[in-house]
Amino acid sequence: MPNLLALYFALPGLRLCMPLGHVTKVLALMALQEVPSAPQHFVGLLNLGGEAVPVIDLGRHLQRPAFAWHTDTPVVLCETNGRRCGLVVESVDGVRLVSGRRRRVDEVVRDTQAPFVTVFDNGDGLVFMLDTEAVLADLLPA
Repeated sequence: MPNLLALYFALPGLRLCMPLGHVTKVLALMALQEVPSAPQHFVGLLNLGGEAVPVIDLGRHLQRPAFAWHTDTPVVLCETNGRRCGLVVESVDGVRLVSGRRRRVDEVVRDTQAPFVTVFDNGDGLVFMLDTEAVLADLLPA
């Protein structure tokens, strides 16, 4: 894996990152339009400049413990392969370089079930790199 910039963020009990090239912006949680009969992880629709953008609770989608939302709860707006959505996360820890020389454990996470590209130790503990393309394809089927 080459060096790349990634946005680091967290869910309860899980540290993650995603390639910065998939991140459009980070917003604070705002008023969303509820969608009746939507799956539990589907939070609602965000009106972003007249475009309805689906917002997903990434923690629920990844079967993590629930956490309380508030007006400062971050929403990571991401886009890849023509799919765009907001991901509600517990916290955003900033942008950092992911070194291609870090010891990785790809075989642990690369199967048909895991939505991660790799896992690595960044010196503070393990970080899972989200497979943004796979997650958005799963959440927003064509």
